Amino acid sequence: MSESLHHRPVAVQHVYQKSVSGEIIFYSARDAIVFFTLFCVCARKHGLHPTALCLMPEHIHGLYPVGSRLLLSPFIQETTHRFSAEFNKDARRKAPLFKHQFGSAMKYGDKQIRSINAYVANNPVEKKSCLRAEQYKWNFLAYAESDHPFSEKLIVRKTSCRMRKAIKVIKDMSMRDLPFNYTLFDRICEGLAAQERLQLTDLIISAYNVLDYDTLLSYYKSYEGMLEAFANTKGAEYDLKEDFDKYSNRNYARIGDFLKERVGISRPKEVLWLPEEQRITLLRQVVADCVAPEYQARKYLHLF
Repeated sequence: MSESLHHRPVAVQHVYQKSVSGEIIFYSARDAIVFFTLFCVCARKHGLHPTALCLMPEHIHGLYPVGSRLLLSPFIQETTHRFSAEFNKDARRKAPLFKHQFGSAMKYGDKQIRSINAYVANNPVEKKSCLRAEQYKWNFLAYAESDHPFSEKLIVRKTSCRMRKAIKVIKDMSMRDLPFNYTLFDRICEGLAAQERLQLTDLIISAYNVLDYDTLLSYYKSYEGMLEAFANTKGAEYDLKEDFDKYSNRNYARIGDFLKERVGISRPKEVLWLPEEQRITLLRQVVADCVAPEYQARKYLHLF
């Protein structure tokens, strides 16, 4: 979309949310899908039109074209409260998940907004999760151009019976504006082939997606121009203090593989079902085998 054809907001609010002590929030697609569907449902309920969202393992970035932090508080509170309840039920834990207060910083004018757009999009690049921002599924950039950027095109008549049933559930839930919980997501994924699971994830994201790509793209000449701008600058955030972690986020996948091999935990977050004493033992093993640094292992095992 040409810059002249869309009225751009003069300011956006950058919102930063993190877990209480840096613990992992998003272990897998399960957590991301449950959060994203709830995020979209709540955004529509509160009349918000976010332009960007990026889910990182232990924190969240969002951009909102609103003039005051106060306008976001009810939305943030509802989204985090409802997701925390779902997360804790699934993880068999009771502790708080998110910090009570969220960080926010207002960005004014095209220059600052372009910089924060790049900063949010490039979070996974900085953490070595991918080489380019659009390769990361959970900043949702690729969905600006495609409804299936991470899977083969879905042709319903060629899908399995299980997949067709899953598609019906997704259409029904999204039309009724109801978010997914873990139980329902697991149920519709059961028995699907690997490629079908990828298609299902793309379908859910596209069915619920509330991100205002028109406004985001209005700061650039084209989608390709935006991606090139992101590739050429990482952006900056000087107004919010984020925790610094010099290690690659790829280490979290290494920890998950280690736990699957050593303990037989096939679903990453199920490690939180284990008593603290057993998780401390696993922490020592992860560090001793040089799977990941202790700091990241503690985040993964919720040991703070």
